[in-house]
Amino acid sequence: MRRRRPWHDLRMSGLSAGELYVYYKVPGPQAGSARHEIQALQASLQRQWPGLASRLLRRDDIAADGTQTWMELYRAPLGLSPLLVEAILSQLADWPSARIGPRHTERFVPLDPD
Repeated sequence: MRRRRPWHDLRMSGLSAGELYVYYKVPGPQAGSARHEIQALQASLQRQWPGLASRLLRRDDIAADGTQTWMELYRAPLGLSPLLVEAILSQLADWPSARIGPRHTERFVPLDPD
């Protein structure tokens, strides 16, 4: 079984990331305020890092108790530098404030050409 790298290993790896994916759970009643928090922080990052693109998505299914799974996506035309990955991870580490459990971070890179 492949072991996932914790976010601090990703942050310190020195590798450029193709795209960064961050997912977590949000309680349904706090979804509106959590959305505003994340979108404001994403807009701030985009002002600090021209060219950074971000998205906020929600899984199509919602748990019976209203819990939602959200995904943040980050990419840049030339990839994400280690410094940019650090900025994203550190500025968003504690958000949204109503989050249930930890933020899970994954890095995906383009496939090598054949």
